[in-house]
Amino acid sequence: MATEGPLEELIDAMTCPICLGYFKDPVMLDCGHNFCKACIVQSWPESEEASACPECRRLFQPMDSRPNWQLAKVVHLVKLWVERCTERRREVCKRHRKPLKFFCKDDEAPLCMVCKRTKAHSGHKVALLEEVARELKEKTKAQLKAMEEERKNLEGCKITQEPGRSEWLVNVLIYIACTTLALLSPVFQPQAATALQCPTSTWEGIFLPPKTSFHLVLRAVLLPLCC
Repeated sequence: MATEGPLEELIDAMTCPICLGYFKDPVMLDCGHNFCKACIVQSWPESEEASACPECRRLFQPMDSRPNWQLAKVVHLVKLWVERCTERRREVCKRHRKPLKFFCKDDEAPLCMVCKRTKAHSGHKVALLEEVARELKEKTKAQLKAMEEERKNLEGCKITQEPGRSEWLVNVLIYIACTTLALLSPVFQPQAATALQCPTSTWEGIFLPPKTSFHLVLRAVLLPLCC
């Protein structure tokens, strides 16, 4: 018999023993067992006699059952969490209905095991999706480190003392930021090209108060492109 995973165990703990669904308006008996209100009411005798708990058979008076608000809140949160987990599991290939575990660097597209073996990707550079994400992360760190060094060099310039120098440096910073993103991944190329076409006047309110900072350029250029 296969051992249940954490998700399955959590779902079982939030399941009514009678209807086998999520607890709905859960009530707790004196014995500590919980049931849906509608489910336990159906098990009550028509008379006012004591009834037996469906789980442990301990007798209880129907009037002694009380709403379990805390459990109701937990059930609500668990349902939301399970829905999110289920959505993540649905990240499968639309064509073959298999998990997307690989990435084709030539076509820049995620692949499933079946896609990887097709002629369409024969001879292509294919790697695990996790490895590609890790490589891109490291590459991004290296590029940002290089830009940070460039920022330090540019901050040493007395741009406020040279007419036209500020505007020129802003254009340089924008160019560095955008072209770096375009190199990181072709996905960013259209957005980077659009940003580079913006006239300097549209950037002045952001980049020239009263000292130009490369950090501001990164926030205004890099973050919108990465989001």
